[in-house]
Amino acid sequence: MSSAMKPSDTIREAMQADSRSLNQLARESGVNVSTLCRFGQRKRALSQAASDALAAVLGLELQPKRPARAKKRTSKPKGR
Repeated sequence: MSSAMKPSDTIREAMQADSRSLNQLARESGVNVSTLCRFGQRKRALSQAASDALAAVLGLELQPKRPARAKKRTSKPKGR
C-alpha cells in the first residue's frame, strides 16, 4: 500500500486483500454488509466511525498526513 493513497483507498485495498468475506468483516466491524459492498464498489463513502471500526478489524492504523492546524479566532474583540 502506498503512503500517498487516500485512507478510503487503503481500506478498500486491505478489504480486497483480506481473506474474510464481506459478511465476516461486517460482523466483526459492526458495519452493515451492504454499506461495505457499496463502499467497495466506490458507490458510497464510510462514516468516520465505520472507517475506524473497519480499519481496526483489518489491522490498519490510519494517521493524518500532518497535524491539524489550530482554528483561527473568528470573533472580533469587543470595542469600548
